Amino acid sequence: MIVHNSRDLFYRTPFGAVENGTTVVLRLLFSEEQIPEQCRCNLWRKNYELEINMKFSSESKSFECALVADSDGAPLWYYFVFIYSDGRMLFYGNNTDLLGGIGSIYESNPPSYQITVYDSGFLTPRWWREGPVYHIFVDRFSKSKLYSPERNPDFYYHENWYSEPLHLPHNGCPKYFPNDYFGGNLQGITEKLGYISSLGIRTIYLSPVFEAHSNHKYDTADYMKIDPAFGTNEIFEELCNKASAMGMNVILDGVFSHTGDNSIYFNKYDKYDSCGAYQSVESPYYAWYSFKEYPDIYKCWWDVETMPTVNKNNSDFKKFICGEKGVVRDWIKLGASGWRLDVADELPMDFLKELRKGAKNENPEALIIGEVWEDASNKVSYGELRNYCYGDTLDSVMNYPVRNAVLNFLGGKITSKKAAAILESQQENYPLEFLNASMNLLGSHDRARLRTVLSGAPDPDTLTRQEQADYTHDAGALTLSHSRVKCAAALLFILPGVPYIYYGDEIGVTGMADPFNRYAYPWGNEDNGLLEFFKFIANYRKNNPVLIDGYTRYFSFHDDVFGCLRILGDECIFAIINRNTNKSHGINITVPVMSQFKDITTGKLFSPGPDNSFKLELAPLSYSILTTT
Repeated sequence: MIVHNSRDLFYRTPFGAVENGTTVVLRLLFSEEQIPEQCRCNLWRKNYELEINMKFSSESKSFECALVADSDGAPLWYYFVFIYSDGRMLFYGNNTDLLGGIGSIYESNPPSYQITVYDSGFLTPRWWREGPVYHIFVDRFSKSKLYSPERNPDFYYHENWYSEPLHLPHNGCPKYFPNDYFGGNLQGITEKLGYISSLGIRTIYLSPVFEAHSNHKYDTADYMKIDPAFGTNEIFEELCNKASAMGMNVILDGVFSHTGDNSIYFNKYDKYDSCGAYQSVESPYYAWYSFKEYPDIYKCWWDVETMPTVNKNNSDFKKFICGEKGVVRDWIKLGASGWRLDVADELPMDFLKELRKGAKNENPEALIIGEVWEDASNKVSYGELRNYCYGDTLDSVMNYPVRNAVLNFLGGKITSKKAAAILESQQENYPLEFLNASMNLLGSHDRARLRTVLSGAPDPDTLTRQEQADYTHDAGALTLSHSRVKCAAALLFILPGVPYIYYGDEIGVTGMADPFNRYAYPWGNEDNGLLEFFKFIANYRKNNPVLIDGYTRYFSFHDDVFGCLRILGDECIFAIINRNTNKSHGINITVPVMSQFKDITTGKLFSPGPDNSFKLELAPLSYSILTTT
């Protein structure tokens, strides 16, 4: 037996991510007959390597060493090398899944364990962590009659709010372009603040609202102006003020990796009274872009010609976005409480640091959330290792690994043990401030609708757009997904991090990939059963100190039964999910606790026996949320 377990305090103290300058003690345990002659820890990070000789303790039968986790923001990595008297050299490193915990023996350089290092002053905004966030795709949420913008002849306008989004080429364009509008606007959101508040929402996150020529607005035309289809700067300010009066904050979507080609800055179609980069090399914006053959061949975001990439290292652009009178600070002055950064991993780290400084100088409680789809502590982007957890760039990220773990578990693709390992890996790699501020999502504007995914529908990537448009859910699939959505939400609102609701998921909206995940909100046609559940669980989560700050443990009771326990002082909240759909019987489990618990939905009490546990029977495809009495 040769063991190192990065999640056990005997083997690694302290657990998880550590403040810069912390001393970390590591141990590698050997059985009596396997003790080597010498053992060392190989510690490394970018441009740095150190071999630390480990000392043997006859009392614990382990080799141990202490190291100082000092870093400029990069994670530290380590593995062990041990040598026997006959010259054999073996290695001990991380498991092949790279999820931390118990590792393996290797005959050559192994996968390394990670130690995330963060700044001792790293704090995230408390208001953000207090309650759920509601994401609104502005054109599709609510249409107010109090705001009637002029119609743009280049756009297509739906007369029927409940019609299908266009998904094929139209208006004479050879390619599909998302320029069909339903008429949702900021005034409409203001009128629905009572509804949003009833969901227990603390933060409203708006998809891009700045002037642009698509309905999604990720092709910014003017960073300083609300799109006329949505309202005015004054209407935005009013929305922020009224939301604030109801205890809610508003955050914006910042798209700073690229602009639109039809913009003040690029002005490809000569629609703006400005000298754009496309029009002249003398343009003040020319150096913002990268031209291969001027003016028609230029660097674009993922080769999308309508979205020319911006050079984020350009000092003028950086000042325009991050400076004292820049975009980030101006919108915070107008009422925004922070930013979600689109494709944050395409923004240079120096740019992110300047953006953070600008936002925090304007408001120390401003929020910076990044779109990063992988582990944000060791993300490699464009060949560069990036640690967003140090505390000098992002407050946290959109938590796609949580989405994948929850949906894959409920969909039967992974066991509860695998789901627990994925979530424990985050707990190990992320600082607590960062983890508790992560934006935990299940649905989004970039993925098929939550209810569609959980219905067992085909992967949209395997279907054409027309096949996605024609896809229908049968009654059985909708019944299945109704129960799965409740189970997913029951878990989401107990997990560490900030629960995120994509508009319409709370009432069972279905749809395949973009643009079918962007149907207009079906006012008057809600699934009220789901809605009441979301209201209950979201309000239970709001301002709950156990769920804001509590320590987390995960349990694999059975391949089909997953548990998440949150602990703060003497208070505990336990979410237990049974994904099994076998209607002939439930699953009985033993829950290890030392206190009496109550089911928050049924009121039933559970008292531990002499063995500090109680029995719990879970019906097929069900959840139980228990709290200490």
